[in-house]
Amino acid sequence: MISMNQKIYTLLSILLFGINVSAQLANWSPGTNTSYTNFPVNVSGQINGACRIVEMKFHATDPNKLYAVTSEGGFFTSTNAGTNWTAKAGTENLTGSCASLCIDYTNDQVIYLGSGDPSYYGNGSGVYKSTNGGATFTATTLTGCLVVEILQDPNNPGTFIAATNKGIYKSTNNGTTWTASTATNIPFCDLKRNAAPNSSILYACTRENSCRYYRSTDFGATWTQITSGIVTSATFIQSGGRIGVTPADPNVVYFEAIGGGGIIHKSTDGGLTFTVMKGEGNGTAANPYLTFYDFDNANGLAGQGNYNNCITVDVANPAKIWLQSHNTWVSVDSGVTWTRLTYWAYELHTDMHQIQQSPFDSSKLYSCNDGGIWLSTNGGTNWVPKSDGLYAYETYANCGRASNTDKNAISLGTQDNGRLYRNATGWFTRIEAAMIPVKRNLIIF
Repeated sequence: MISMNQKIYTLLSILLFGINVSAQLANWSPGTNTSYTNFPVNVSGQINGACRIVEMKFHATDPNKLYAVTSEGGFFTSTNAGTNWTAKAGTENLTGSCASLCIDYTNDQVIYLGSGDPSYYGNGSGVYKSTNGGATFTATTLTGCLVVEILQDPNNPGTFIAATNKGIYKSTNNGTTWTASTATNIPFCDLKRNAAPNSSILYACTRENSCRYYRSTDFGATWTQITSGIVTSATFIQSGGRIGVTPADPNVVYFEAIGGGGIIHKSTDGGLTFTVMKGEGNGTAANPYLTFYDFDNANGLAGQGNYNNCITVDVANPAKIWLQSHNTWVSVDSGVTWTRLTYWAYELHTDMHQIQQSPFDSSKLYSCNDGGIWLSTNGGTNWVPKSDGLYAYETYANCGRASNTDKNAISLGTQDNGRLYRNATGWFTRIEAAMIPVKRNLIIF
């Protein structure tokens, strides 16, 4: 019988000698001779991670069921609120990366998977569908595009909307066929539904230097561009935007134009008109560059624009917003002033892609980033990884070695997560001086 150590050695041999990690993932299932791969123990002094997770969603009624996708290809599920994750075999046969997902709220065995890499904004092959919980996936007729989000109509369960890098598409027959409802040359990067129960109002924005914001009142059949009150940056150009909504007040909509270090707009009439709450950053603590590595850009690292950016609005307080790009920020006055909660190198892994509260427990705040999935239960100040079982390290040729004499000894170089090594007791980070940044200006203001 093959031991777990032999299985891991075989898996890593495949990974290390390929060009890079693609969608062909290991579908390990816990059993007599297998176990989950745990998050690596941090001994480096710099925050460590596991993989680039771009989106996580919750089951419609079960608080313990979570679903996640990674840009390197892979659909993962958890049945214990993120304590452990399992890769679904159906994604092993896909040729592209994974960007988004939608779980049918009437039947959780029906899953829609949006392909592509939303961070690098490409490599998409459309929407795939599974009718057996992710064991297998089949391509739909929406092909040849990066799919950044898929939403299901709360009033018509057979109707779906997909935002892509080639426009927005709608299906009214359970994803069998799709029809473009915008021009197909518009690159979208975010899609949200109004937070009122059963609302058919949708909001979307584009991945452009002067980010455009759109509104629909018929669940995506038609769209209107909204311009009232919206401004974008002409100085620090970072393409794209993000949208935030809250059930605390469905009339409140936030629109962040990423350029300029994060320009925060607020609407109190359901997204028809906006007021700028925080303008373009000016390098001071009072008006920080929210999307930069440092609020004043003193280290010359301005940030990565649409690659890494996410916002969410508190479910009980419409004036409270969290924003992540490289650091975690919070505002309690509708985005006028901001407090930094984490610094990119130490408290929480950088390159954030999604932040959200659990719909079942608002004290649980989740972050999906290049280090995996993380949980905060104190409003974003402290974070713990919830990534055991996520197999999605990005590795390249000649980046790892296995011992010729010790089957437990493996050294692995990864993108965005440093160098790891394995021995008989587990995975650990490796201390490398060049990897540890200078700890500069960590004052919380």
